[in-house]
Amino acid sequence: MGRSMFHARIVACAMLAGAVFALPAHASGTTLTLYSRLSYAPAVVAAFTHRTGIRIRLRRPPPAGLMARMIAEGHRPRWSLAWFYGAASAITLDRRGLLAHGIPMPVDLTPEARRVAPADGAFVLTGLTLAAVLVAPRAAPFAPPANWTDLAKPAYRGLVGINDPVTSDQSVAAVISLLHAGGGWPGGKGFVVRLHRAGLHIYTDTATTLAALRSGAIQLAIVRGSAGYHYADHIDRSLRVIVPQPATLLPAVIAMAHGLDGARRSAALSFIAFAESPAGQRIARARKGDDAAFQPAVKDAAVPDYTAMPATDELDPQHWAGRQAAIVAWFSTAIVGPSL
Repeated sequence: MGRSMFHARIVACAMLAGAVFALPAHASGTTLTLYSRLSYAPAVVAAFTHRTGIRIRLRRPPPAGLMARMIAEGHRPRWSLAWFYGAASAITLDRRGLLAHGIPMPVDLTPEARRVAPADGAFVLTGLTLAAVLVAPRAAPFAPPANWTDLAKPAYRGLVGINDPVTSDQSVAAVISLLHAGGGWPGGKGFVVRLHRAGLHIYTDTATTLAALRSGAIQLAIVRGSAGYHYADHIDRSLRVIVPQPATLLPAVIAMAHGLDGARRSAALSFIAFAESPAGQRIARARKGDDAAFQPAVKDAAVPDYTAMPATDELDPQHWAGRQAAIVAWFSTAIVGPSL
């Protein structure tokens, strides 16, 4: 059997609900290293190791350190797999020659996932959320903004908070969503500057932004969709999620390091297949953490919808991949740097 057919069988076996998980015999004694901050990664790793015997060292870089660490390690990676939100981030790594290609893609991707899946198998999609939503008190005394650009209006002055993308990787996609709503890059800079002048509050991470919301320091928190839905549904029911237009999609992806040897590549492909399988998806969704409120990327994931995915604008990850570093640097100097 050829290598491509063998890998396809790994994926096919793993995607069958209730099936015994298939594993190449020569991969069973392998140890992999996974870089991920996703809240459900530890549970998925534990279940995979229990089923297969493959050991996975999970490394959780600081909130703004995942991409920086992988880029710094370059072509001498200490990681085997990386699992994070953002196709544009994966493309950034791929352009540096750091990712393996040819990872088999499930044949039953949802239409939304298929639109952003790479043709060369440089990464795979495991779930979908929204790049940015607003979390607000249900009893807020103002009309919810229909569009992101509404946030710069006087009615919302001083009410809005967001994570600093310099200190929180979670916020990079949210800032891109704001730029997209304001006209793209660099055209959207003007809108973000207006929002800043209208009293935008900036915090170090999602937990701090949501704490500011609960304390009343702000009334509208811009966070990633998975975190917003989790918080409003499981932490504080006095809050609700608002989805201004244009809504933008953000996939969770798994990438494999370039140059893994045969046994480690087979073991890595087995983990990827498990993470995409109904069993892996159920484990991830059951954790109820701030990353677990996602839509499965495959049609037969056998888990209920978390929430109806609204119509979304398409953000070309190839376009934004080459601009993320410039966007973060600009935000640091033009938005965080100056005082109001």
